[in-house]
Amino acid sequence: MSTQWRFKEFLDEHNLKPAAVAQAAEGQLSRNSVYTLARGAEAVRFETLDVLLPVLSKLTGSNVEVSDLIAYEEEFEFGVEPVPEVILERIRRVERGEAHFTPWADVKATQRAKRGL
Repeated sequence: MSTQWRFKEFLDEHNLKPAAVAQAAEGQLSRNSVYTLARGAEAVRFETLDVLLPVLSKLTGSNVEVSDLIAYEEEFEFGVEPVPEVILERIRRVERGEAHFTPWADVKATQRAKRGL
């Protein structure tokens, strides 16, 4: 799981420049602060979001929410991938009684017998 700060992507998607955001903030956010946020901040204070969200809403003409700036993504976990369709079809055939699973011990014994072991 990871949380991503998407401010730079948001600016790009809306053709906004950090300088324009700083100017629209009317002294509540410095130009350096906005550029730091655009480069990828490690932490963002709630007070900064309280200023940033209304400014971005004003600049874009739409309601900007925290979820527009922060993305949460689950990372891929090994072993959680979907079962291939060919395997699911084999299981369905067994469930319908059209096929059966042969225990590995039986397969091994048959192979050994064929080789005379």
